[in-house]
Amino acid sequence: MMYLSNKLSLLICSLAIIFLSCGCNHIPQKNTIVIPFTRGGTSISVPLFTNESHQYGLEEIFTNLFIKEFVYDGRFQIVNTQPSDIIVKGRVLIYEKSPVSYNKYNIDRYRLFIQIEMIVLNHSNEIIWKKVIGDFVDFIPSSSTLITKGFVAKEEDTVIHELCQRICSQAVAEIILANRNYSPQRHEDTKS
Repeated sequence: MMYLSNKLSLLICSLAIIFLSCGCNHIPQKNTIVIPFTRGGTSISVPLFTNESHQYGLEEIFTNLFIKEFVYDGRFQIVNTQPSDIIVKGRVLIYEKSPVSYNKYNIDRYRLFIQIEMIVLNHSNEIIWKKVIGDFVDFIPSSSTLITKGFVAKEEDTVIHELCQRICSQAVAEIILANRNYSPQRHEDTKS
């Protein structure tokens, strides 16, 4: 009985630590520009991203995922054309696939890194928020010998889509957070 009690206590403490570390408040960076959204009736347009990486098709993936994230959030009306109250533009800056581990004959694991730049403009085309966001994921290709040891292989296209989704979710959350932290006086201070 004592053994179960100790395991339960350890589990509860571990979950509490994970919960508290994941739930930390966002601390705005110095010189961060925040977006003056209005509640209800705000329209957003998301033009096709530009792609400065060598990976074909990322601009379409990111554009579609951003639109889906804003539709899912439901706070803003998505419009196909400008003018809109807010314009969310993006650039794919970096797509980098590099080997992480090798075996005698093949690459066992890759690291995929993608970085984008987000720019949010108001209806007058003034920049009201700008940030570079990137993330990476390690994955095992189907040619890896790790598959025989119980690891699961993923196709590169699947990994690309999952990583793009993660980056989009993070960026949209930060844009919405900027809305909640908006202070008219602070916004006026950033203009000067």
